[in-house]
Parts: sequence; C-alpha cells; structure tokens
Amino acid sequence: MKTKNFFHPSLSPEKLAQKKEVRTWSRATVIREDMISKSFQIHRGQDFTALKIHEKMVGYRLGEFARTRRRGKDPRPKLPSRRKAGPSSSYLLEIKKALPQKGKPLPKKKK
Repeated sequence: MKTKNFFHPSLSPEKLAQKKEVRTWSRATVIREDMISKSFQIHRGQDFTALKIHEKMVGYRLGEFARTRRRGKDPRPKLPSRRKAGPSSSYLLEIKKALPQKGKPLPKKKK
C-alpha cells in the first residue's frame, strides 16, 4: 500500500510566500520543494522548535525534525572514579624523547 503524501492546507505555496516564518502543529506534512529556505516552528508537545528547510529534507515529514521526547536523566548519584591514576603525561613525554636515542638509560619517575 502506497503512503499518501499529506499537505496541510495552511501550508499551501500561496500562503507560504506571504509569511517569512510559519508556525504549525501539522507534523505529518511532507516537505516539498517550494518549502526550501523557509523557516518553520514545529509544535512538539509543549513548545515549538525552529527549523530551516534545506534541499536534503525534501520528501521527509516535518515531525521527523522536531523531537518530542526528552532525554532521560540517570537517577543514580554519580560515584567517584575507582580508576587508579596512571603515569603523568610529563613522565610519558620524557620516555618518548629518550626512546629514539640508543644507549641512553630511561629517566626515573619523579615522585
């Protein structure tokens, strides 16, 4: 079964030409070529999100670019890291400088 392309009547090309920014609740509207470089405000439940249409967006629906769900926050408190501290970066740089030179002993780590 073929999906029907839905175009909301308030987003007709004539009405789009009159407005510079369009506020819409119609998330199912398919983005057409005449909508390129237009600005939209798409409803996402509580508020609106701004969207500027580009060429690569043609054929997608407006609602695909407006997230409706919030990212979950981890309810657990953040624990301190249990990883032991490794060698300092300055010590590693000293080793790196000493390696190409043959016959020289490696520098000792400072405490």
